[in-house]
Amino acid sequence: MNTFKKWSKEILIFIIFLFFASIVVNIIKQPDIPSNTLPLLEVNMVGQDKTYKLSQNRPLVVVFWGSWCPICKQDLPNFSKIINEYDVIGVGVKSGSDSDILAFLKENGISLKTINDENGDIAQKFNISTYPTTLIYDANGNLKFTEVGYITTAGLKARLKLIE
Repeated sequence: MNTFKKWSKEILIFIIFLFFASIVVNIIKQPDIPSNTLPLLEVNMVGQDKTYKLSQNRPLVVVFWGSWCPICKQDLPNFSKIINEYDVIGVGVKSGSDSDILAFLKENGISLKTINDENGDIAQKFNISTYPTTLIYDANGNLKFTEVGYITTAGLKARLKLIE
């Protein structure tokens, strides 16, 4: 019985250590966004002829992703699940041509308005270097949340509810 208590205590300490280590790693990986307000950018969405201005009067989710990123492939369907409730824009970073991005989205069953950041210029303006990275802006264009890595649909909705 004493052996079980000893192992239980050591396992609990290890789990607590992992929890705090993951928090520290997440803080270190957070990009230093140059501005806490959404910059006014005019962009062309992949597969559309319109030019959009990234300014809004409701919350906006911007997710930077790459077709070469395995975590992004798991993460992007979560954004597709909220596109009917919220404004969501993807930025496909260094993911090839417009047709490559459209093929990737179709192949993975993802519905997402996407900007082709073929050379990584937009990601660089936002100081994004880790993928996926999600930026959540409130209705006034103020950055409220920055998430690096996988985010669940429930996590997205919870953050968006907090800023509505």
